Amino acid sequence: MRPEGIALRYVKAFLGVSGFLEEKMAEYENQLRLLERLFVQKISSDFFLSPVVTLDKKKEVLHLFLSEVSADDVMKHFLLATLEANRVEVFPCLYRVYREELQRQLGIVPIRIISSFPLTEKEMEEAARVIKEGVPQKSELQFECNEDILGGVVVFVGHVKIDLSLHNRITQVINSVRA
Repeated sequence: MRPEGIALRYVKAFLGVSGFLEEKMAEYENQLRLLERLFVQKISSDFFLSPVVTLDKKKEVLHLFLSEVSADDVMKHFLLATLEANRVEVFPCLYRVYREELQRQLGIVPIRIISSFPLTEKEMEEAARVIKEGVPQKSELQFECNEDILGGVVVFVGHVKIDLSLHNRITQVINSVRA
C-alpha cells in the first residue's frame, strides 16, 4: 500500500478516536498547524525518513518537538504510535491527508492543481471558474508547481487523480512500445 493510503487510514483512525465535531474546529486547526510545522518542511521530513537515524533518535526528536508545541495528548500518542509502528514513510503525507480529511468531514472538496510551471493569476482564475462549474459542492483550490511532470497538469479532486501531464503520456507511450 502506498504511503498516502496508509496515512489516510491512520488519519481516519485518529479522527475516529478523537471524534470529529465541528465545535472542535479550532483544535483541529491547531493540530493541522502542528503537522505542517513538523512534516511539510523538507529538513524534518528528511530526518524522519533517513535510514541512518535510529528509531530512538527519531523518538527523542519527536518528543522534544512535541514538548515545545501545544499538542494535545491524543495527537502526541498518534504521532508516537506511528513512529513506533515504523511507519515514518507516512509522515510527509500526514499534513495533506489530515487537511483533506477535515475538509471532507466539513463537506469541502479539496482540489489540487499541479502544473509544471507557476500559473498566472488569469490562468488560476480560469481554472477556478471551470472547476466551480464542474464541482457542485464547496471546494478549496490549491495550486502547486512540480517541474517533474514536464508539461500539462495533474489534478486531484479529493483522492481522485486526473493525470494530464507530459510525463504520464511519455510513460504510457514507453509502456505501449514495450508491450
